[in-house]
Amino acid sequence: MTWYRIFQEPENDNYHEIDEPDFSISTIPSPHSPLLNKIQYDLILQWIICPFLKQKKGLCYQVPIHTPEIQTYILNHVAGHFNTVQGIYENQELTMIRLSELKWATQNYFQDKKENMQLISPIVSDFYMRKDLGSQTEGAIDCENVEIMIPEFRNLCKVEFDETDDSLWKFFKETHLDYEGNIILVPQNWLFSDELLTSETLAYFSRFAHRIILTINKTNNHVRAVELR
Repeated sequence: MTWYRIFQEPENDNYHEIDEPDFSISTIPSPHSPLLNKIQYDLILQWIICPFLKQKKGLCYQVPIHTPEIQTYILNHVAGHFNTVQGIYENQELTMIRLSELKWATQNYFQDKKENMQLISPIVSDFYMRKDLGSQTEGAIDCENVEIMIPEFRNLCKVEFDETDDSLWKFFKETHLDYEGNIILVPQNWLFSDELLTSETLAYFSRFAHRIILTINKTNNHVRAVELR
């Protein structure tokens, strides 16, 4: 039994002219200190913080703001972990919050105590914290899309489908899926192989997504993107 198939997006010739809004960026003051004791219980917060633990220069995380609840959550629970919090405005309406420069207190929370890394959910660590692929990620880029056949994947998946926290999926819906119809995520150090049948992240996504599409570099089997619909 196979668990994927080659996927080709149907051509779409529809063209819609989009009005250019007035655009501005401004700093949002964040009086909150990092709430470190909340990290182990908050799957969304872990998802946002984890990419910054590898200290990539210039990295930022952008959150579309469609509801007051998302804005309140980001400003009250997430922004305090970052030195730079910016609001992106269109026609004077806040449409995006950009987070960058993780605070040292949050970085040290993980660096000072290795056991704190074990508090990160397997869903998050599997996506962001796999071992570096090294030279396997180099070379020409020749991509194709592969769709996971969700029922077949679930039958073959080697991860237990226990009841789990659905807050991250709700976050994806409230920031992307309900408004754009999809979300595209970039996994770190994933290779396309049957090893993905052990992926905690894909097991989680398969519980909720209607479709899961992987973009694969055929040159080295590196998974460059995961699209959820």
